[in-house]
Amino acid sequence: MNTIQQAPSPPPQFVLRGGENDVSAIAFLKFPYLVSGTVSGIMKIWSFTNRRIVNENTPHNSLAILKLEFVRFYKNDIIFLSQGRDGLIKLWKLLIIEKYNNNIVNLEELRVIQSGSFAYCKISLFQHRHKNEIILASPSREDDEFIIYKMSNTMQNEKQKNHKKIDKKMSTKDFKHLDGIQSISELNNRKKGMIMCIKIINAFIVLLGYESGEICVYNIENK
Repeated sequence: MNTIQQAPSPPPQFVLRGGENDVSAIAFLKFPYLVSGTVSGIMKIWSFTNRRIVNENTPHNSLAILKLEFVRFYKNDIIFLSQGRDGLIKLWKLLIIEKYNNNIVNLEELRVIQSGSFAYCKISLFQHRHKNEIILASPSREDDEFIIYKMSNTMQNEKQKNHKKIDKKMSTKDFKHLDGIQSISELNNRKKGMIMCIKIINAFIVLLGYESGEICVYNIENK
């Protein structure tokens, strides 16, 4: 009987070392940069050029980073999102400064969204190919509730507005406009438990999985 021998796995092109805790999120940015997040809340920017950490911070109050996502619709800037267990979603701009043949990497915080969710459910993103707009779905403070955010490239121009403290709770029925972010919340009276996962299928359809094992499809256009 002939045995088929499998070819050995190819060696990795890059091995990045320097993590002190489990990695909980990762995203490729524009080459040569990669961003990672840990369960201890440390976010690191890595460079494939020298295989080193070029920026390190704790943007979510030392709580776990659940999701990192590269935002592609900005042509000239490297923009990405981070989601933490502190209930915040943050929009970042990667600043690269060339100095003495070396690149200094810094981060500029563009926006902060207070979703109110402290669970482990990750956000989901849909990016329009022909519009400078992204749609973001996030769990909210209530177990059976999720929020839709629509964000456009006006975020950079309206950055200063976001510094105002917002205490008003968003309605679960009405469509609201809040400092450049349009938010809807959908509340179902059936007790399905916590939202465990969210996936945006397109600009209108959101798929949700609940703690009860139910899967629900929502049309966010007609709520």
